[in-house]
Amino acid sequence: MKSDVSSRKDIYLIVSQFYKKLLSDHEMIPFFQEIIHNNSLKHHLEIITNFWEDILFDSKKYHNNTIKKHIEKHAFVQFKKQHFERWISYFFETIEDQFSR
Repeated sequence: MKSDVSSRKDIYLIVSQFYKKLLSDHEMIPFFQEIIHNNSLKHHLEIITNFWEDILFDSKKYHNNTIKKHIEKHAFVQFKKQHFERWISYFFETIEDQFSR
């Protein structure tokens, strides 16, 4: 039986595995070019882990404006329905690989 997500370590595992999938997908990689170009993936994963830790455990570690970040990115790279569908499928797949949902 798979366990529940119960710690920051679990969240980081999900986020890092999720990003491996995203960065291996030629249709998704354009959304992450800046992160790749700046060699800031590790830093980005920590920020995303903070976000999900706040959501799941009410930790108050994430201090960015999520909507603003995505609107700014959308101005340069159009995030369409098919991108969201791929994104969400990778997200759920990653969680289900390791944890109960």
